[in-house]
Amino acid sequence: MISQPVWQIGKVPVDTNKVFYSGAGIDRPSIPKICDRFGLEIMLKPIGESYAISRWEQIQKAIISIFDLRSMTGPDLAGVTYELGIALSIGKPMVVLVSEDQVLPFDIDINPVVISADVKMKMQLPSH
Repeated sequence: MISQPVWQIGKVPVDTNKVFYSGAGIDRPSIPKICDRFGLEIMLKPIGESYAISRWEQIQKAIISIFDLRSMTGPDLAGVTYELGIALSIGKPMVVLVSEDQVLPFDIDINPVVISADVKMKMQLPSH
């Protein structure tokens, strides 16, 4: 092999109750409330470890990823979209949240969920 990946894939089992969250709005009550309603737990950002490797493992472990692009700018937006790209490249199911009138800074084949300031967010999980 000419090169070897820095991070390994497939060594982290998926936890069907874990949600990977990336964005600034985790303190907004709607996201934790929706996760609680469906018995899902948002993974906390790692502390005291290699941040990049820990987030990589969290993306693999999560059953779904939420990328909250509301009020994100500059380096913060770059970090969230970087993690979104990783999740997209490994085929992780995801939800992308945006504000009204917000334009995505890239083109992906995922319809974002528009969150209105005056309307409560309602999310339906797909039935299987």
